[in-house]
Amino acid sequence: MFHCNISKYNTEFLTNVHHSQDFTGCLQGRSRSNIVNMTEDCIADVRNRCQIASVVLQKVVRLSMAEVDIYLQREPALKIIHLVRDPRGILLSRMNFNNKQFGEMHKNFTSFCRRIYEDIVISREIAHKHLGKILTVRYEDLAQEPLQTTELMYKFVGLTMLPSVRDYVHRVTQHEAVQVNGKTAAKQTSRQDPFLTANRWRLELPFSLVQQVDESCRDVLTSMGYLTFSREDQLRDITLPARLQNYGYGLMTA
Repeated sequence: MFHCNISKYNTEFLTNVHHSQDFTGCLQGRSRSNIVNMTEDCIADVRNRCQIASVVLQKVVRLSMAEVDIYLQREPALKIIHLVRDPRGILLSRMNFNNKQFGEMHKNFTSFCRRIYEDIVISREIAHKHLGKILTVRYEDLAQEPLQTTELMYKFVGLTMLPSVRDYVHRVTQHEAVQVNGKTAAKQTSRQDPFLTANRWRLELPFSLVQQVDESCRDVLTSMGYLTFSREDQLRDITLPARLQNYGYGLMTA
């Protein structure tokens, strides 16, 4: 895929990409008299669009940083944006997705955080080994400083952030004031509400479970500048920060 080698084996993926309509639009606009030729023609159309693009972006989930290191050795033009998230937010998200109970999810969370930390360590090694090839971004920074973080990512891959993109990011993530525990906090007007999504774990996870995760994931929290809370009232007050602005290696772009 790095070299636009799109084949018939990618058709299921192409038809299920929510925000890329070239392939499905091509299929819908052609006669179905010869489905094989139609599919091959549409694959060729997507391949041509890919080959003339100045930047090809791929979203990859559950890829270890050890594998990333191998790809960087093979692909000199490849750049990596490594997205990390507060493990406590991941825990709540996984419980909601899998309909799991708190205790059941916590059983495997120690090993999960160990894998996250290993990726963070390897990311730092990659940053020194492959200069200018990796950028680590915290999900919470993207949710709460969307314009600044998006512009940073555009700059990293060598693209200029167009005014239309800036306007779009501002429009879907603009803030309006909201009162939380008598204090003013930022609220997003986007339907997905990224600010509250990033902080929902602070409102929904039991305090005792948060303390257990804090202990299990201490290395991850410390290395990425995530804060812990000694009292439940501090945890629930989302006007208080849950991360440091400057931390460790920060956004790793060595």
